[in-house]
This record gives sequence, structure tokens and C-alpha cells, in this order.
Amino acid sequence: MFDLSELENLLPDEPSPEYNEQLSKINDYLVQIKPEVPAGILERLSTEYIRLNEIDAREMFLSGLYLGANLILALSQPPARIPRP
Repeated sequence: MFDLSELENLLPDEPSPEYNEQLSKINDYLVQIKPEVPAGILERLSTEYIRLNEIDAREMFLSGLYLGANLILALSQPPARIPRP
């Protein structure tokens, strides 16, 4: 049986190239916005956005874990006996 404590080993240690590319695009926009927006507001917005992403990632993980557990339970059940006519 699979040990859930080993699940962390399956997660990637580094962001994907797509993630890094998207982060670079966002940083380009932030460089353009920075002179026009006070630093405090931009920093607070960034902090709140990071918190939102952490919540979203946690909820997606738990949803996937729940779905996987239900799938394992469904597949481990014996097949239903169908009466013959």
C-alpha cells in the first residue's frame, strides 16, 4: 500500500519552465507599473496575492488527494454481483 508520507517525494523541487516563463512576463509588467504606483501598495498587493495562491494551491492539493482516495476506494471494492435472468 502507498504511504502518504512519501507523497512529498513525488512533488517537483523546482518550478517548471512554463512557470518561470510566466513569472518573467509578470515581472516585466511589475517593472512598468512600479514607477506609477506607490511601493507600499504594490508590496501589500503582492503579499495578498501570494496568500491567495497559497490557499488555492492547498485547496487544489486537498481536492486531488480526496479524489485519488475515493478512486482507490472505488477500485478496491469487489465488483457488484448482477443477478442472471
